[in-house]
Amino acid sequence: PWLVGKAGKLLICVSRNQQRSVIFKFLVNHPPIANAGPDQLLECTANNTATASLDGRASIDTDSTPESNDDIKGFIWTELQQIIAGTPTTDGTLAVGTHQLDLAVTDDSGVSNTDTTQITVNDSIAPQGSIVFPAPNTCFGPSQLPVILQDNVQDTCDPSFARRYDPPGAPG
Repeated sequence: PWLVGKAGKLLICVSRNQQRSVIFKFLVNHPPIANAGPDQLLECTANNTATASLDGRASIDTDSTPESNDDIKGFIWTELQQIIAGTPTTDGTLAVGTHQLDLAVTDDSGVSNTDTTQITVNDSIAPQGSIVFPAPNTCFGPSQLPVILQDNVQDTCDPSFARRYDPPGAPG
């Protein structure tokens, strides 16, 4: 019987009266081990997005030459089955929310393995700024209504955030 990973001897007829023996070994192809890296928690930086860095260089294939990954022939990053990159590392823009990113690693025999990383983009920093008009403790009479408020409030993540002013004691 032929056993994978076992050595054997094969007799080859070179001519009628000559035989040569050849020693052979069946080699086992081990699948690569994909490593999409740790899960990430990112803060939104602009336009309801953040930049995520993906790194699959920790993926390995035990069939490779020692201290190399020369048996790995392909890296494919996907989100929701859409290809976003075909390299071991890439940077990409992700919207606020939770994202599952898959890394498929393929060896030179066409065998693949996948790993998933979860990246969450949060908007946890409140808008910053203040009302600049009217000045604090300013009174307006009925003829000066409505009062138009002005502010210098900005939100790092969402430049078009909604403003709402509820002064203390106002009907709500």
